[in-house]
This record gives sequence, structure tokens and C-alpha cells, in this order.
Amino acid sequence: MLLLPPGRHAAVATAAAAIDAEQRPPPAAALLRQAHAQCVGLLQPLLLAAGCEAAARGGAAAPPEPGACAALLAQLDGIGWARVAALARDLSGLTLALTDAAGRAHAVELRLPPSFPVAAPAVAVALPRPWRPRWLPGYTLAQLVAQAEQVLESYQALWAELEDLDAHTQLLDPPQALAAPYAAPARTLALGNGCSAAVSLQPDAPRALPAAVFHGPSAAVAGLQAAWYGRAAAAWSPDRSVRANLEAVLELRLPPPRPGVRKGCAALAAPPGDSQGDGQGGSPADAASDSDDEEGEPGACAICYALHLPSADRPGELGEAPSVSCPGAACGRAFHGRCLAEWLGALPTSRRVFDTLFGSCPFCGGALGVSVRGTG
Repeated sequence: MLLLPPGRHAAVATAAAAIDAEQRPPPAAALLRQAHAQCVGLLQPLLLAAGCEAAARGGAAAPPEPGACAALLAQLDGIGWARVAALARDLSGLTLALTDAAGRAHAVELRLPPSFPVAAPAVAVALPRPWRPRWLPGYTLAQLVAQAEQVLESYQALWAELEDLDAHTQLLDPPQALAAPYAAPARTLALGNGCSAAVSLQPDAPRALPAAVFHGPSAAVAGLQAAWYGRAAAAWSPDRSVRANLEAVLELRLPPPRPGVRKGCAALAAPPGDSQGDGQGGSPADAASDSDDEEGEPGACAICYALHLPSADRPGELGEAPSVSCPGAACGRAFHGRCLAEWLGALPTSRRVFDTLFGSCPFCGGALGVSVRGTG
């Protein structure tokens, strides 16, 4: 993989690594362009070397034709080399680094078929919805970039709302749910008193009334549901942010992020070297340690972050303590039976066998089960 230029956004570097796991420090891709400018024939040794490397790895031995290489380099000239973050040695793929109107960096991975540009490239980019660009005979990468920029523009309002939520609320989503925060239009927000809300924004109308599912003690959830279904339709205003609307409808203040903890979009915006994100881009152990820091008291429920639920029978006294643990050796997080049952019950992938609900751990994804007897 030919990398250029160095020092791009971390997300772009990650995407570039995905195209070729065996990156080595070859000459800069600008060298290819310089050789092309001098004489297309000078590219043949480099292309032959690429073919030999592919054959050694069990891939196709035939290198790209000089004419195809020249055509591709001409297209890269057209979009500007500053937008090319990485280029495969055999010219079978590249990563484009695009910046939207708000300055967010986006990595667009392209796989070029042998019949390119007659055949459309395969495109991968982190977006809330799948995107397949339009490709017609005679189209070039310049048309694809223009389409990509239009798609990025269409999500500006959504991403602004997600950034506001991530920066000012306490997110309870597990790390893997926010691995690509701009591609996930849903968030699980702490509401306080052991309650949370899973809120799903509409990508095309992010300030419209979202879908919401509440979790927590039954009595508290009943009050939240009554407020939501009784007031949301009339009180929700598209002139306010999603966060302001949630606080107005539910008549509460959303808890802010825990000190020093950044998750979701806020983690991507953290200064370089900041270790207080949610483990994105790090190892699973890093992600686990970050989540452990957020849990507060030792043994607290990993869903509601409370050690004890309020007692339903004796107000003012401590209620249920976490009684279910993830069996995964690398996880082991504890949950209130009621919290876990409500969490798993809201997932379509969970299944119930008699009085036991089976599903996946919200954090590690491992299998676990919880008794639903007495949790209703």
C-alpha cells in the first residue's frame, strides 16, 4: 500500500490499513505520478513488482496495464492528490480522505475492479444508511467524489445533533455500538435514578420526534412512558435540539458525561493522545478498562450504573443489587436481573425459553441468560 500523505486523521489511517494489512514503507505515491509525467513506460517495473508481490501472496499475477495505470493516475490528478490517503501497490484499491462542511474527516474506501472505469468501484464509507453511488459509462472518480460530498452534506444536521448529545449527555452504549459514531443514529442516554432511554434519530429529519425505549425500575419507567406518550407529540419542537426537547418533554435534566470521559463523536474530537475516550481505535482491553472507569462503585450494574435499585415495596430502602454476571472471562460485568431482562427483551435477537431470556452481553457480545421470573 502506498501511503500519502502521512499524518492524516486517525479514522483515515484506520481505513487505509484495512485495504492492505501488510503495509510497508514504499516510495511515496507521488513517485508514481512523477514517473507517469516523465514517461508511462517507466511505470512498468513498478507494476511488474506489484504483480510479483500479488503472485507471492496467492493473488493475481498479472500487473495492471500501463494504459490503465495512466488512466487511473489521470483521474487522481482530476480529484487532487491531496484527497488520496492511500493507494494499493497493484492499483486495485485506494482510500480517499474527504472533509465535510463542518470539518469532519471521512475515509472513503474504493475497490477498483479489473474493468474499471467501465465497471463501478466498490465503495465503503461509514454512513447512517448504505450508500451506492451512481455510475454510468464515462463516469470518473471526480463524479464519485462529487456524489460523496453531496451525501456527506445531507447528514450534517444529524451529525450536529449526535455531537451535541455525545458532548453533553452520559452515554451508556457499549464501545462496539459506537465504533463508528457518525454511522449510528441511535444513542442510549442515562436519565438518572437507574433509568435510561434508547433514542433513535431519523437521519433525514434528526430534530423530528425520535423513537424512544425506556429502561430501569418498573415504577420509574412507567412515569417516563406516561410523560413521553402524553406530552411528546404536542411538546416536541423542531426548533429545539434533541437534547433540549428530551429534557422539556421528560421534565428532567440529562446527566452530563462523567468527568474526563468522552464517548461517541466526542471521543473522535478528543485531542491526540487523550486516553479518556471509549476505547475506539484501541485494544479490547483498553475499551474494557474505559468502561470499568465509568461504572463508578465496584459491583455496580453495567447498564444503569447503580449499585442498588430503589425498593418497590419499601420506599427509601435499598432494593435489588446486581445478581447476574457475564460469564466471559475478559468481561465479567455485573447486572441487575431486572435491567438485563429489560435490555435483552428490547432486542430482536434475544430468545426466551420458559422463564429464562437468552441473548448477548451488552458489552462483550458473549452469550448470557437471565431469569425473567419476578422481573415484570
